[in-house]
Amino acid sequence: ERKLMESRSVAEVSLDGTGLTRLPSALPMWSHLGRTLTQISLNGNGLLELPLAFSKLRNLRRLFLEGNLLRELPPPVLSLVKLEELGMGCNQLTGLPEGIGALRKLAEVWLVSNEISYLPQSFGQLTRLRKLELSANALHELPRSFGKLTGLTHLWMSGNSLSIFPQHLC
Repeated sequence: ERKLMESRSVAEVSLDGTGLTRLPSALPMWSHLGRTLTQISLNGNGLLELPLAFSKLRNLRRLFLEGNLLRELPPPVLSLVKLEELGMGCNQLTGLPEGIGALRKLAEVWLVSNEISYLPQSFGQLTRLRKLELSANALHELPRSFGKLTGLTHLWMSGNSLSIFPQHLC
């Protein structure tokens, strides 16, 4: 924490596989990092949540939280409106909040191997989405708004319970 506060221009932080179970909650540290940090990788830890102060990372473009113990999209993530890439595969997510539609700059979302059984209607607001990985989840159907994702170039959905794409998406 002290080292990060002393730094002047940290653009990327990687704390993959370090055994973290929680992150510091100190608002000054996150505000300081929020000025310059564009990427943070916290893959392969034991995180259950993110501190509220995480929302101060206003310039964050890439966030990787793969292989943690997250049961929901941490609320501070919904404030990261410059986010372009979100990796949350191999967690315990059961769904996504309606507020995800506010992350309109998202271009790549990686949600493989969770327990996601539904996507909110607001998911269709992610019109910049190009790559979407939803394999190995528990999806039975897609929201009507999914048809608005016309910019998708890569879509992975194997290992779900979708039998066919609903007609309203065609």
